[in-house]
Amino acid sequence: MRPAQDGFTLIEVLAVLAILAAATFLAMPVTRGAVSVQALRSAASDVAAAARMTRAAALRSGMEQALTIDVAERRYWADGVMGSRALPGHIGLELTVPPGEQARGSVSRIRFLPGGGSSGGKLVLRAGGVSAVVNVDWLTGGASVATP
Repeated sequence: MRPAQDGFTLIEVLAVLAILAAATFLAMPVTRGAVSVQALRSAASDVAAAARMTRAAALRSGMEQALTIDVAERRYWADGVMGSRALPGHIGLELTVPPGEQARGSVSRIRFLPGGGSSGGKLVLRAGGVSAVVNVDWLTGGASVATP
């Protein structure tokens, strides 16, 4: 009689590989969605940080500053405060500002006053059925992010 040999048969190894391949195939859409939600949250936080930076510049300089947002080009900037920054291409945008703050076409602005207030505004970012909202309070000029 031959002693039992340690190890796996070829069929057992192939079965394990098939199970791992199936698990990977099923997990791919889930992880892709998680990355999209994380990118959405990150983009919303970046826009809110830009609003806070613009408000701080208005307080520091004693002069009005504006955060400009171009919805069509998916860019935002604050002249003299920060250069132009792009938002990820897969994120949808919707901007609401007071009527007087729409500069031209798809370009709008949120003005920050030297006293701390602002013109106010709301930017909704959407990706994969999830949304994040950046609110700029008109009274305080504070920027906040609401995410799921």
